[in-house]
Amino acid sequence: MNNTPVADADKINELLARYGVKFGIYKHGSFKEQLFPFDAIPRIISASDYAQMEKGLIQRVDALNLFLQDIYSDGKIVKDSVGELLPTGRFSATCKDDGNRIYRS
Repeated sequence: MNNTPVADADKINELLARYGVKFGIYKHGSFKEQLFPFDAIPRIISASDYAQMEKGLIQRVDALNLFLQDIYSDGKIVKDSVGELLPTGRFSATCKDDGNRIYRS
């Protein structure tokens, strides 16, 4: 296993901060936003572990794309109260589907 730190870890963390690569955590009634962590030590993942992770990642990306497509078009999730925590009327954009991905325009 390679435990050699990535040479430009400080530069990468600086760029993550500059471009606002962040995520939010809602915990104990409060929202906290923090920078996406970058681990400077590369992780080796076996082919079988990667294949399993890939299936889950594809599933999650597909679900997220369907969610985004819905909130920027029909809004069925909000109308059906599935997304009752989502503010209504705040999503307005045109979605385009190029056959591979759905994106806002």
